[in-house]
Parts: sequence; structure tokens; C-alpha cells
Amino acid sequence: MILMLVCSSLSLGSFIQKNQSVAKPETFKNSIQANRPIWPIGTEWIYDVSFSYSSEDYTDLSISLNLASLNCEVTDNTQYYYLALTAPLRGTIILDTPDLPRFTINFKDTDFDADLILYKNNLSIKESTLFINGKITINLIPLNLDIEIRANASPPLELIHFPITVGKIWELNSSYLDLSGFLKLPGIASLIPNIPEELEFDYAINIASNLAECSEYINISTPAGIYPAFNITYDEKSTVFYSPVIGNIIHINIPPAQADYIQYSLSFQLRSTNYLMPGAPLTPDLPMGEIEGKPNQPYEYSAVTTDSEGDQIYYLFDWGDGTFSPWIGPVESGETANATKTWDQRGTYNVHVKAKDIFGNQSPWSDPLRVTMPKSKSFQILTQFLDWMKLRFPKLFSICEIMVDNIFF
Repeated sequence: MILMLVCSSLSLGSFIQKNQSVAKPETFKNSIQANRPIWPIGTEWIYDVSFSYSSEDYTDLSISLNLASLNCEVTDNTQYYYLALTAPLRGTIILDTPDLPRFTINFKDTDFDADLILYKNNLSIKESTLFINGKITINLIPLNLDIEIRANASPPLELIHFPITVGKIWELNSSYLDLSGFLKLPGIASLIPNIPEELEFDYAINIASNLAECSEYINISTPAGIYPAFNITYDEKSTVFYSPVIGNIIHINIPPAQADYIQYSLSFQLRSTNYLMPGAPLTPDLPMGEIEGKPNQPYEYSAVTTDSEGDQIYYLFDWGDGTFSPWIGPVESGETANATKTWDQRGTYNVHVKAKDIFGNQSPWSDPLRVTMPKSKSFQILTQFLDWMKLRFPKLFSICEIMVDNIFF
């Protein structure tokens, strides 16, 4: 439930920002403001999520679950925002108690689905439904699993109070979360006698009010690229980073449990998105340039996109080695921008590029151009020697070139 609430509700919209470098994380000026976003139908955010938990008390419990490529898509926005979340559920649960045999539950062919309904005026949660179904194994015995959980918050959970600015503090309202649903596990009675194969439940959880504070606006690195994001802390504990550039959350940080016998961790990071800030340039095309070269030699790369409002555009290249170009421009919408890069190490690098208009509205990162530098510094003298041989002894050079290619490539 926590995953669904956070994934859909902590979101942002358009803003105006100053030029900045993202070669390393930095703090931005406090004047930046983010308003409630507008989500068109078909907008998607894809996340990589993993959760682990272990306890060593009377009952030893170990949980390791992941939702790789969790897809969160806007399916309707007429009266409310309807979001559909889908992903394969994989992982293991191990339960060891003194009164029962040790149980190992494996999720291998199991699907996770969730439907969320949000109020459009403040993105507070109206209701949600979660489904987990498919095949699992318990101690290597295959079983079918079917879970449905319905949740209604009263009053609605408004986790973010718009607009967001650095230094803003607000109180999250208390709420009752009514949960109802069922769990079906046909055949479980053959493993654990007197355990019902279908269980229905209906109960409420009291969510206490607490304070939220936006402390800074910084660059955050994710698998989708580096994005500027607001750092929001809840009750001085859990931290959420979300970015107006992608209109949603990009990273979650939950501190470890305080009890000595409990350990857990959560990894929640943006993998990709097609969200486009209002007024931002379109996502740039794949960068253009050499896809293979030699270290310590400069290579030129270019990028192009358009702005729907015809604004001038800046471009930023991510060279795939932890370094970035400066913002290049401005150039006219539809015109090409060029940048030069020299890699000094052998390896393969994914080059991305993104754009922003003169008002600071940023596009998502482009798809990567895969660039390979097959020769490292240790081959510099050899390369120079071969160039000299090519001039003086062309036939001998041809033989040496074939040998080098066969040995090193």
C-alpha cells in the first residue's frame, strides 16, 4: 500500500528555473516553485523497485521482493486521474517459526497490478485497488495465488501541498484507511493443516498526522538520468525526491528500522518516462556522431529537437562517464547544436542529451547513443608506431594491423 500511495501522489508540475550545471549535485536558489502537474492520458513513468526485510526474534522472517519496470500509466483524466500500475512480482519470503516447518515462498510467475484514483485539484488519493495473482511455490510445491485489496482513505490523503518551494513546511492530515479484500491460496491446506484456502478481511488503519518539509532543490541521479528535484522529508524520517521535469517522484529514501533485530531497505528509482513539462522542448532525437573511436581523441556530437512554442533551446550532453557538457546554446528551435568530447579510457559509453528552452522548461533525456572506445592509453605508443610504419613500410604495416586487430579486438 505504501508503494502505491507514494508512487502516484508525490508529483509536481511546471516551473521556471535558472541555468545550472549538472556535472555534480548542487543546491539551487529558493525562488524555484513547482505547481500541481497536468497529466495527459498515456503519460507513463517506469520505476525499478526492490524491498528487503528481515527479523530475528521469536519468528525469523526474511522478505526480498522486486518490481522491475513497474509501469505507472495515466489511463483517464476526465473527472479524476486514473492510474494503472503493472509489473511482474519476483522474489522470496522465508518464514521460520518454532511451531511450524520452515517455509520458502518463491514468486516467479506472479503479476502485480494496481488501480489508483486521484483528485485532480490536489492529487490526493480517493481510492485504490491492488491485485496480486499468478503462480508461486511453497517449499517447491506450485500453488495459485489470488489477492485483492481495496483501500479508501477518509479524508483523502493529500501528501503534497502545492505549490512547492524550498523551505516550505506543511502538516499532513490524519486519515483512516479502510482496507478490505481477500486472499485465495487453493491447496495450502495440504501443506499447513487447518489453514483456510480463502481468507476475507476488512479493517481500518489510522494514519497519524505529521509534518513535511521541503529542505532543498538539488540534482538527483537515477537510471533515467540526472534531474533537478525537491527534497521532502516526512516527520524527519522518510525522504522523497520528486522532479517537476518528469512530473512525479524519482527516488525514495527510507531510513533503516531502529530495532536491533529488524533490518529493511527500499530502493525506488525512476527508470524512464515520456512525461513532458508544459512548454518544454520535445525529447531530443538520438545524439548523432561517431560510435567507435580511440581514447584521447576529440569527437563531435550533435543533437536536435523542436519547441512547440518556437522558443530558443539549450542542449546538455551526458557523456556516460560521469561528466557532462555545459548547456550549449541557445539555438533556434529545430537547429542542430554541437559538442565535442574526448574520452581518456577504454570502454563503452551511453551518450544521452536533453533540452531546455530559454525559460528553463526541460525535456526528458533522449535514448542513448552507444559509443565504444576500444583502445586505452597503453596503446598510444603502439598506435603512433603503426602510423609511422604505414608511411615507410606499407606492406609490413598491413600484416601488423591484422595482428593487432586479432589480438586486441
